[in-house]
Amino acid sequence: MNSRKLLITITLITIVAFFVGCKTSGGGKKGLKVTGPDASHIHGDWNRQTQQLGHNPKGKKIVQKHSETSGKNSTGPYTCRDGEGCWHGIARHQGNTYLLEWPQGRPRWVVSHETLHAVDFATGAGDHSTNLTPGHPEFFVAKDGRRIRAKSLVGGRWPARVAQSLKNILPGGNTPQDPWKNQWEEVDCGIEKKNEPKKKK
Repeated sequence: MNSRKLLITITLITIVAFFVGCKTSGGGKKGLKVTGPDASHIHGDWNRQTQQLGHNPKGKKIVQKHSETSGKNSTGPYTCRDGEGCWHGIARHQGNTYLLEWPQGRPRWVVSHETLHAVDFATGAGDHSTNLTPGHPEFFVAKDGRRIRAKSLVGGRWPARVAQSLKNILPGGNTPQDPWKNQWEEVDCGIEKKNEPKKKK
């Protein structure tokens, strides 16, 4: 009877773990531990991007979570939060831990985009003198001195904008603040501000 209870308990734990949807991709050659629903994609992007840059950061951890979905546009779902504006994905870091967030149903490029922010945090390879928007350098510098376009490392959008009017979505306007001051260093992944002038085409 005890072995039957044990078997049932193990089966239930396995089923619960499967349906929670959280994956862990750990260690490997890069010494990176990743947790979250998109762990396997993040780990693959990290390995590809750090290999292209010739860096091998060790002892890093990425925690990925799904954020709430505030809306959807032609480039995918986005999240709007007071003090942050609206974004398809966001990356923050504290020490050797990186927090990546995006809404469920995100396009694949969002994972690669936010992973490149974590690679930049870990390696400092982003040439921020070439920023296209805050936190989005046009070029990354490989360990051997080669300059590589960030967009080619992502294989998708860089930078990414929530390209629509966001009037009246965020209380107090769309002025980004830093709610993680002294806790998280934030990267703005293309927040479109209410008062930002429209670019002429």
